[in-house]
Amino acid sequence: MVEKNPELKDEIVPLVTKGISREEAAKGESFLAQYGLNRELENQLFPYINQASIKNYITGLLEFTLMATILFLFNYFQYGFFYNKIRR
Repeated sequence: MVEKNPELKDEIVPLVTKGISREEAAKGESFLAQYGLNRELENQLFPYINQASIKNYITGLLEFTLMATILFLFNYFQYGFFYNKIRR
C-alpha cells in the first residue's frame, strides 16, 4: 500500500505496527464476521495457516528439546566437576 500511495506512509505504518485496543479488536472481528470468518472456522480451510501452525508447533517442540538437552548436559558436567573435586 505504501508503494502505491507513498503520501500515506506516515498514516499507514503506525497503524500496522502499533498494538490494538479491545474496541479495535471487536471492530475487526465484526468486520471479518461479515465475510463469514469467525473463531469457529476450521484451520484446514486455510492451508497456509494450517501448515504454519504445524511448523510453529514442531519448531517450538524442537527448541524446547534442544534447550532441555543442553541444560541437562551442562548440569551433568557441572556436578561431575564438583564431585570429582570433593572425592580428591
